[in-house]
Amino acid sequence: MFRSPIVWPPILLFVVLVFLLLPGVLRHLSQDVAQSGLDSSLDASLDSRIRQLETTLELQQCRPRNFATPLIDPESEVSEQESATPSLPVDPARTYLPDGRVPGGEEPDGQRNGVEGDDAHTPDVGTQNDNPESDAEISPPMDSDNSGEDAVREERETLLSLIEASTVLILSGNSTGTGFAIAPDRILTNSHVIGTENAVGDVVHVTNESLGRVVRTTVVAKTTDIAFGKPDFALLKLPEGTTLTPFTLTSSSSKLQNVIAAGFPGVVIQSDAHFRDLQNGDITSVPDLVLTSGAIMSKQPNEPWGTTVLHQASVSPGNSGGPLIDECGRVIAVNTFVLGEDDSGADRIHYSLGVDMVLDFIRAKGMNSDPVGGICRTGGAMN
Repeated sequence: MFRSPIVWPPILLFVVLVFLLLPGVLRHLSQDVAQSGLDSSLDASLDSRIRQLETTLELQQCRPRNFATPLIDPESEVSEQESATPSLPVDPARTYLPDGRVPGGEEPDGQRNGVEGDDAHTPDVGTQNDNPESDAEISPPMDSDNSGEDAVREERETLLSLIEASTVLILSGNSTGTGFAIAPDRILTNSHVIGTENAVGDVVHVTNESLGRVVRTTVVAKTTDIAFGKPDFALLKLPEGTTLTPFTLTSSSSKLQNVIAAGFPGVVIQSDAHFRDLQNGDITSVPDLVLTSGAIMSKQPNEPWGTTVLHQASVSPGNSGGPLIDECGRVIAVNTFVLGEDDSGADRIHYSLGVDMVLDFIRAKGMNSDPVGGICRTGGAMN
């Protein structure tokens, strides 16, 4: 006897419909779909934030100001006997920020605490023989006993003379940065200013108004692991017979204290006629030193390396390695990093590596370096 085949699809459809009509089934399914959409949206938001943070970290180092071609040939001799100045390529239209951070290098065998260089004794740092714990008041440098407006004017002029005499423009390959004298023949800067391509023994050029021309210096020590917050220093030696007026260092500073950042930010000096002359080959031409001021915002412990000073004195690429100075003319930190939300300069925080980190670095090189103590008292200098 012939029987009709069972039509399975209608039966399966009926079973599925019955299941879906059971109480709560559709509600749970809709919640699962909604949760899946929420998870996808959250993942996309997190990915966007991660990319934003990576970009921020990429820009966090206050890097040297880069130019398209080397400003000074590192192999060239710069001496008083030269009859012709070296040719310095000109490409002002291509002044730009370098892409990406300067990577931290690996510590070579035998290196101590990420510092390259020998242990030869080097000169004392400034005139640092006061008690660093003293609460005595220190006055700004002055040349006479004037009072009133004349005293304020003299304070400012004397302080300015000290800063200009002790702060240098550093020319390293196609980059510029800032450094400052900590002994008559020693200049301190950031390691990332001289770059990973310059090792101990290599030549880096410097200049300022006191030197009056471009001078060759030799790298005598540098840190290599220069990630954010770690010691980022290099020590340069001036040639024999060439000296600068050194800054003194101080460990005495506090929040709301006014400070001064000295340096050669590329965004400013690129429009300086003297810098253009330097680019054109005039090694006696020096751009004007740039000074900004602001208050200390915070002094953050940065274990195990030392203190990081956050401040409002504006810095930008080219300021790296420059001094952060109190109104008594003493260095309290080294300008190193800028951290902010975007490239517009809004909401940027300026980071400096504290004198305690500097002292650890230079003491490892045998330098006598007791910081000056005392609270800086001013009569209005730089206000």
